[in-house]
Amino acid sequence: MVQFLPFCGWRFDLSQVGALSDVIVPAGSVVTADQQRELYRLHPCNTVRLTHNRTEPEDAGPLAAARRADDFFRLWRREGILVRDHAAAWYILQTISATDSGPAERWGLLGLLPLDETPERGRKPAAAQPSSATDIARLLQMQTVCRADFAPVCLFAEDSSAADESLEELLQRVVRPLTPTECILDCGTRHRLWTVTAPAAITAISQRIDDLQLSLFDGAAALQASAELLQTLRDSGEAGGVEFPAARRLACLLAVENLQLQFLPRIHRIDGPVFTGHQLRTAAQQIPGLLCQFVGNESFALVDALELAGLNADQP
Repeated sequence: MVQFLPFCGWRFDLSQVGALSDVIVPAGSVVTADQQRELYRLHPCNTVRLTHNRTEPEDAGPLAAARRADDFFRLWRREGILVRDHAAAWYILQTISATDSGPAERWGLLGLLPLDETPERGRKPAAAQPSSATDIARLLQMQTVCRADFAPVCLFAEDSSAADESLEELLQRVVRPLTPTECILDCGTRHRLWTVTAPAAITAISQRIDDLQLSLFDGAAALQASAELLQTLRDSGEAGGVEFPAARRLACLLAVENLQLQFLPRIHRIDGPVFTGHQLRTAAQQIPGLLCQFVGNESFALVDALELAGLNADQP
């Protein structure tokens, strides 16, 4: 049984910041140095200052970036740039992306995931690349100083029940009478976000996700940092259940009906100098659980490989 909770979120006052697309960061836990610089230039209130605050020449100590992020968070709240919702809500997200075969959409549900749950209670072990100690330490510093989650961990919600209505269908039905907040990026990707506060709708979603199986897809370092912070606070004598802020983690459930029957490509980014083909294959083979096969040097080789893998995944 999965426990997943609605919450009171923070939203930007668009009358102060302008376009929503100017103040959000790309989905996922990785922001490159080039992306960080571009997002800093894009808008003085871009969320990158909270999620990936950059180091500055005058920084004194390892907590400087985390404290600066906390200063921005406090300032934006004080000046009304960030406004908190008054009622606990489910936040339903739809992302529409353009592909060669037409528009592709993904539905997600934002909520709070209690950290005291064990993997045996409805959560599958994460089958992902181990998190680096550097990432965990950075996120632990941010969470310790700010006591807030600025970006969700992402989990696939596998629905193996025989219900007449899938989770994705339920989310679509619930938001039908509501008006979303929309954001269209320069690349053409469209994000829509609905805030669901009606008690009947909150209950329907809560009951529907009771029997889901969760698989961690992105954010292993953030989840581990949250668990370490909670354990530190518990050891120091702080108590409390899921109402205790450090005992829960912002998460996004992505609706997937059956993970075993769907090809889900994962992209691994390898930072370093220019690699030769042999060096690149050697580096990739060090990633646990990643099976490597050389597919060619042409620009279209990766696309061909993904299509072939998708066909193979559909075979009995």
